[in-house]
Amino acid sequence: MEALDADAIRAAMPSPPISGSAAADRIADALGTPNTTGEKSNVTSSSGGSGSELGQHSSQFV
Repeated sequence: MEALDADAIRAAMPSPPISGSAAADRIADALGTPNTTGEKSNVTSSSGGSGSELGQHSSQFV
């Protein structure tokens, strides 16, 4: 297995990484159900876990 070159990965990315909450907001907007400040979120970032529950990747619907 080849070692990953962090500089090569950064150079290949079109923009810097974003936070889980920012990704959740973008997904919610794309689905037409934007997250609104002060209200229950439609999409939230996952907080980890075993990976077997909903939200095992980067976000989940609530």
